[in-house]
Amino acid sequence: MAGKQISLPRREPAPFPIVPVANFPKGAYLANMKRRELGHSEDHRRLELALESAGLGEFAWDPRSNSYIVSPRMAAITGLPEGDNPAVDGRVLQPHVHPDDAVRIHAETAAAAQRGGAFQFEFRYLRPDDGRMVWLRTAGVIALGADGRPNGFTG
Repeated sequence: MAGKQISLPRREPAPFPIVPVANFPKGAYLANMKRRELGHSEDHRRLELALESAGLGEFAWDPRSNSYIVSPRMAAITGLPEGDNPAVDGRVLQPHVHPDDAVRIHAETAAAAQRGGAFQFEFRYLRPDDGRMVWLRTAGVIALGADGRPNGFTG
């Protein structure tokens, strides 16, 4: 191996300064991290305010636990319990869809689950807590696994 040159692939310059570990500026680094953290919390606060003012709730289905996670806002809109709810193949809202909309929503949900990606549905919904009928519009994204089956959705 002596005298043999090794050719390494050329690398583009880093888009940030490279600081040797031995001379790491701890104070400046921590201050930058805190600024980023505060910026993220400010972004999160603005997002929460926008969701609340728009009357939107969030949900997610986790197929590993087969639970449907309902945000506090979503719970207020739908009458479902906040937090983890048991789901059968991600279905928590479907049992409460108005009977006149049930066949259409079932077909639209099946088609969306097969193709994956973005979806949106509008339907009448019977709240399980008080029986009132409300109109719901759900929108989100269905992620498909390597086997082509849904491996989660959020909206």
